Formats: sequence, structure tokens, C-alpha cells
Amino acid sequence: MAKAGILGRREDAALFYALGVEAIFAETETQARAAFETILKQQEYGVLFLMEEWFPVLRGQIGACPPEKRPLIVLLPGRSGGAGYAADALDAAVQRAIGMQMT
Repeated sequence: MAKAGILGRREDAALFYALGVEAIFAETETQARAAFETILKQQEYGVLFLMEEWFPVLRGQIGACPPEKRPLIVLLPGRSGGAGYAADALDAAVQRAIGMQMT
């Protein structure tokens, strides 16, 4: 059975860990890249909640990996808010699904 995981800073990911989601902590860009590579190699995750802060850092790795070889990635804003990547991704998904933009 595929697992759900969250990749983010400890203060952001700890709540998900308390809810039973496997937490992968990354405090630096280097740690985030290494953790994401490990996640891809393990192929154990069906869903990966990714804190929005790490999306710009991992965008190239995400794009280089075929969708069928990676978990579903759900972007989440951190405690201090977000840069808009999560909202943009959600808007794009809704637009693809229903053919119109929700605002």
C-alpha cells in the first residue's frame, strides 16, 4: 500500500506527522533535494505533500521525473503563508478538470 508523506521544515511538517502522515524533514535546499531523490528512489509514496517553500528548489527534479514514476504532489503553503504556487497549482487543476477558472 502506498504511503502519504510530507516534505518540509520541522515546524510545518510536524502537525502532519501527528496525524499519521510520514514526515520527511528538510531545513535546507540541499536536504530538500536529497530527500526528494530518496522519495523517488523508494517509490513507496502515493501522495507527497510538499511545502510550497521547496517547490522552486525541486521544480527541475519534479519536471524531469515522469508523472507515473513519482507520487502525486500536493503543494501546501507554510505557516508564514505562501508564494502563490499552491494556489496557482490548484487553479490549474480545477481548470483542467472542469474547463473553467474558479476565482
